[in-house]
Amino acid sequence: MIDQKRVAAMKTREDFIEFMRIFVNSIRDGEPIENASTGAYLDGITSWVEDMDGYYENMGIADEVKLDAMNWRVVADILVAATMYE
Repeated sequence: MIDQKRVAAMKTREDFIEFMRIFVNSIRDGEPIENASTGAYLDGITSWVEDMDGYYENMGIADEVKLDAMNWRVVADILVAATMYE
């Protein structure tokens, strides 16, 4: 199961890498996820990014995430590179 406290405490690339290892292993180990196909998962990412401002505002943590400071190109590079990188 995904540890939301770990997600909330994420600050570094190393934190993200460790999170991803745990996340991937939990899915491989059979943790049920609603968007199990690649296409559905990517659609979910798209929809969530479109609506995420409201999520962070509703949770009262909009100031913590600094969406305008994100490097969206890096996010896109990660998603594209993962289609061919081992």
